This record gives sequence, structure tokens and C-alpha cells, in this order.
Amino acid sequence: MKEDFTDEDGIRASELEAEFAEMNVWNAESDAATMLNGLGIPTEDHYTLMADMPSALKVKVLLAQALFGNPDILLLDEPTNHLDLDAISWLEEFLINFENTVIVVSHDRYFLNKVCTNIADIDYGKIQLYAGNYDFWYESSQLLVKQMKEANKKKEGRENQGAAGLHLPFLRQCFQVQTGDFQKACPGKDSARRHPSVQP
Repeated sequence: MKEDFTDEDGIRASELEAEFAEMNVWNAESDAATMLNGLGIPTEDHYTLMADMPSALKVKVLLAQALFGNPDILLLDEPTNHLDLDAISWLEEFLINFENTVIVVSHDRYFLNKVCTNIADIDYGKIQLYAGNYDFWYESSQLLVKQMKEANKKKEGRENQGAAGLHLPFLRQCFQVQTGDFQKACPGKDSARRHPSVQP
């Protein structure tokens, strides 16, 4: 403690102590050890320098660093990459019990099924939200695609019917014009049709 410790310093120290208690700082070391062990980092490596650790353990240390401290929001990009099955299982349980917001980008559908409660589908600059896990999203998106295809087929059918309706009068008119021209060019044949007994 500094020699000229004032009342204001005492008040500030008590405020900081309260903040530390709220952040659970006093248990930070044991919490970190529990997290590292859960991810598969042996206790004897907890104080090893990062430069001296193998790559597989470095990935786990960086993941633990992101998870540590009960953050308000977790943004995880492919968190299961380079993790063994035991570490993935531990991470799944951690995220399931995590009370704050987690945003995960992953191609691991089994992992997404375990930890996700909502899916955001981003396609062609648009975002569509689905309540549920990966399987629910997949079934819902496939149903939506099917409905859109059926709607497009119905629309094309109506357009084709409309086009046929427009072409019929035009074809009739063309036929009538052609018939009239034929009758003018061959009056004898026309007379033969009007008077069957007369031979051309």
C-alpha cells in the first residue's frame, strides 16, 4: 500500500474489489485450469509458453482464451476445426450451458444440431432466420424450395395458356386470309365446292 493512501483511494479500492468479485476474478485461475483441462490440455502444460507448445494445443489455448471470462457475445468461426472428439464434446456442453449469445459459423452439421437454437441462412445478400437446429433448417429450406418450384410451374402454365389464347385468333385470321387468297386465285375450285354437280 502506498504511503499517502487517502480516503478516496480507499473508496476506489473497495469499488475495484467489488468489481473483481462480480467478475469472479478470485476464481479465474482455477476456472482457466478447468477450461484448459476440458479442452484436453494437460495440467503440466498450463504454464508452458505458447512458443514451446505443439500446434494442436495452441489451437485449444486460443479457443479457451475466447471462451474465458463469460463474455456477453461469443463469435466462433469453425470452432471444431483441429479439435479431437473429446474436445468437441466438451465444447458442445460448454456452449449448451452458456447463458449469453453465441454466433457460430460452421460446416459441422452434427455440432450445429447440438448447440444451435436458431439458424441464419445467408444467400445472395439476403438473410432468413429459422427457429431450430440444423436439421430443422434443412427440412424447412427444402420445403420452401419445393413450394417455390411449384409456384413457378403454375405461373409458367398460366403464361403459356395466356399466350395460346392470344395466338388462336391470330392463327384463325391468318387462315381466313390465306383461304380468301386461295379462293380468288382459283375461282373454279370455289364454284365446284358451291355446286358439286359442276365439274371444273
